[in-house]
Amino acid sequence: MWLASIINDEENVTWSADFVMTPKNQYEFAKIIELKLPDVSLMNKPKSGHATFSAKLWKSIMQVRDYGKAFDSKHVREMFKEKYDLEMFKPDLHLIAGRKWDIQLMNSMKSLLRETPVTVENWDNVLDRLKRNYS
Repeated sequence: MWLASIINDEENVTWSADFVMTPKNQYEFAKIIELKLPDVSLMNKPKSGHATFSAKLWKSIMQVRDYGKAFDSKHVREMFKEKYDLEMFKPDLHLIAGRKWDIQLMNSMKSLLRETPVTVENWDNVLDRLKRNYS
């Protein structure tokens, strides 16, 4: 499904997730996928030499995390089911942003992914996987 509306009960706002995908079997969870442009900067390299994640990356991760947290509300799940006829509970959260990572970014990202419920992938890896699976 493309562009699904998610109502946030707490703030009374509606968000639009890029993709909401439901599995065809009962062994997997639904997925929320958010896309950011391939050229979005994921790291800042200040003059001090200490690399940090960019504000755009943090904002995107928080955005996707908020989408997932909205489904903690029974009311949100019921409204989503009524609108899309889809059961959503504890969806897997995915963000696709940036281009191929160098080794420093890859190591930093591994640490970040241990601390957040959002899986972050880059466009190059996603497209390579799709080419292998759908030639």
